[in-house]
Amino acid sequence: MGNKKIRNIRLLYIHNFLTDFRFQTAYLVIFFSQILGSYTAAMGILAAENLTSALMDVPTGFLSDRIGRKFTLAAGSLCYAAGVSCYALADNSLWLLMGAILNGLGFCLFSGNNSALLYETLKDEGLEDQFHHYQGRTDSMFQLALGISAVCSSLMTSQGLRFIFVLGIIPQVMAVVVSLMFKEPSVHVKSEHNDFVHLKQAFTKIIHNPRLRLLTIGRAISYGAGEASFNFRNAYINSLWPLWALGIYRALNNACGFLGYWFSGRIIDRITAPYLLVLSEVAEFKNEVQQGGYFG
Repeated sequence: MGNKKIRNIRLLYIHNFLTDFRFQTAYLVIFFSQILGSYTAAMGILAAENLTSALMDVPTGFLSDRIGRKFTLAAGSLCYAAGVSCYALADNSLWLLMGAILNGLGFCLFSGNNSALLYETLKDEGLEDQFHHYQGRTDSMFQLALGISAVCSSLMTSQGLRFIFVLGIIPQVMAVVVSLMFKEPSVHVKSEHNDFVHLKQAFTKIIHNPRLRLLTIGRAISYGAGEASFNFRNAYINSLWPLWALGIYRALNNACGFLGYWFSGRIIDRITAPYLLVLSEVAEFKNEVQQGGYFG
């Protein structure tokens, strides 16, 4: 593999790690509720973040095709850095809402773009058939970062949650710097149609393809319910465990996630992606039911 392409993949490992090296993740709902006065309002901020992600996903996909993968990645990193800064400085709902919108926009800019950057980097070298291996391992950095930062945050709770949130700005700024070091892949999948024609074709395929339609609906429900229950569960755990131990709880979850991502390529080779998708959704649903995530 060419040196430029090795550089991109190594940088993606580093960038993914920095992006989710967030001391504040385990304490989002708790910190927001301290500012807003209720857990309901705190979950409303997280809902605004997810809503922004949903609404802006398609427009940011167009942007990625227009300005390139590298600069879309840099824009996403900048949005994350600004969003985390808004959270850290917030003393009212407006600042939190601004942070939610910026974080949601950052997620959209990464969604699809980063996978495309990796795929096109591998395609330059004729290694696109190894995409699922590289995708799993680069994505495992998210879980590794979340786990390590959660343990670190447990050691800093005595300084107050505001301190943890302010410290969380540093990795995001570093991610912005790293994003500017990428090399734009030379291979792109060009469309013969304009963006709106392409969007219409994609929407038509989803409507008329039963399997694709069910997959889209299923993933939307799974992600929405999963994110809501996972974030609110921290508030529940905090009522049972001391505040410092909350990071340990999250780290244990992330450790399992890291192993799953790291070995996902090998697992896909053995049992194929469709069966793995079904098994993962069944396991996730069973876990949520056991912990009361869906049915209280």
